Amino acid sequence: MPSNALVTSTILVSAFGSIIMGLFTRNPFVVAPGMGMNIFFSYTAVSVYHLPWQTVLGATFWSGIIFSLLVILNIRTKIMLSLPKSIKQSLGAGIGLFIAYIGFINSGFITSNEGLLTLNSINPHTILFMACLILLVILFIKKIPAPIIIVIIIGYIFSIPLEHFSHEKIIALPTTIESAPDFSLIGQIDFISGLKFAILPTIFTFCFLSLFDGTGTISSLYGSMQKEHNHRDKELKKTFLADATSATVSGILGSSPSTVVVESGVGIAQGARSGLTAIFAGLMFLPFLFLSPLISSIPIEVISPALVLIGIMMMQQVANVNWSDFVQATPAFFTIIMMTLASSISTGIATGILVWFLISVFCNRKELNITAGIITIFCAIMFLHAVNLF
Repeated sequence: MPSNALVTSTILVSAFGSIIMGLFTRNPFVVAPGMGMNIFFSYTAVSVYHLPWQTVLGATFWSGIIFSLLVILNIRTKIMLSLPKSIKQSLGAGIGLFIAYIGFINSGFITSNEGLLTLNSINPHTILFMACLILLVILFIKKIPAPIIIVIIIGYIFSIPLEHFSHEKIIALPTTIESAPDFSLIGQIDFISGLKFAILPTIFTFCFLSLFDGTGTISSLYGSMQKEHNHRDKELKKTFLADATSATVSGILGSSPSTVVVESGVGIAQGARSGLTAIFAGLMFLPFLFLSPLISSIPIEVISPALVLIGIMMMQQVANVNWSDFVQATPAFFTIIMMTLASSISTGIATGILVWFLISVFCNRKELNITAGIITIFCAIMFLHAVNLF
């Protein structure tokens, strides 16, 4: 997928989703392609499963349609109430660990050696990555505003002399910093292939990520605004419907599914309480349509520290798991560890739910219901597909 076109699609999805969220729900929630969604789209569905990206865009669209129906028919509520807290709490932590893992791999700091992961030798690429990571963590701890943007700017500038003195290719400086937006990804979606049986695990994973990641983020943001809510609130339903609509449009525009981002909490902390914040944020994305050459030239070693920081932040959710209760701890552990070891978010989700179901059956737990059984069947199909049994 062309990098400049990806920038354009990401910006359009973020602007559309945020504006829709502000107009439809009047909540200060910013919408953008989720990091977990991005990782699953590019690293798992395309790189590991070897699916054409046009097909994955089709899966993105259909997952948005399905998620919309889940919200409208109140099935989302039944799913959220039928699964244990340990699965919900471990999902974010597992994605966080996987995102951090991708950050270390992409930067070249960790490399593969005869099938095992080892530290890479010191070179200009690893030096740039470590310098940016240390600076980012320090700025974040000191609560400096916009630490990721600051580190990207400093890292970008530092990479220029580093390349000059090291004589290694680190940065590809653009011939111009602005250009017309590249709309070539819009409409490249394959609707038919996106509905094939082999694509069902991908659709299912996108739905699960939208369901759990979105629910967790939105619930925490409501808490930040000190607004009471539960899974049956009409206002919450409108918020999820706006989120699902944006995710559906994402496939048409050429992007991975969008979701409400946790960075919305920054605006809430500054007093944002209305949809005007989301609308304004959406409009502020649009000027970057013309800066795609500059954005695309940022070295991966400068961007990767942000993935590690996001991973650290998401891993905090693991503290909510009751590790003293093995009935809760075991599914949570398998959910977290299998995402990274199998390089697949969908495999982690499927494994965790299957382990929970088996424990519940053989230990006579009274947590099972029809909804949980149906979800387990889907997870079994996903797991069997992951181990190439069909």
